[in-house]
Amino acid sequence: MLAPSNHFLRRMWAAYGPPHKNDFHSQEAIIEYARHVQGYSKPEMDEAADALLRSRKWKTWPTIGEMVQALQQAARIRLYQAREAARKDEPYTRPSPEMRARVAELTRQTVERLKLKK
Repeated sequence: MLAPSNHFLRRMWAAYGPPHKNDFHSQEAIIEYARHVQGYSKPEMDEAADALLRSRKWKTWPTIGEMVQALQQAARIRLYQAREAARKDEPYTRPSPEMRARVAELTRQTVERLKLKK
């Protein structure tokens, strides 16, 4: 089985061919790209690759910065989705009378301060 970074780079290779970055040989460029995309999960890499393949206007490899940005965005989205799923599992607890009183008092104080500023 391919490591996630290899899978990601193979998708880029399949779409854009071998990378040609300045005077780098393809192998050196791939090593450099691989170094920057390590540490992300396969689903994050798949989402980032999908986003890059859908949004690129040119048939050239994205820059390392564009790849990292797409990976970070995919990671943020997956983290948000995981947090939302965890939140849905938490039971709702009604605020206690003390909590309601505290919120009411803070609201009253804020309104008073705003009135004084006018």
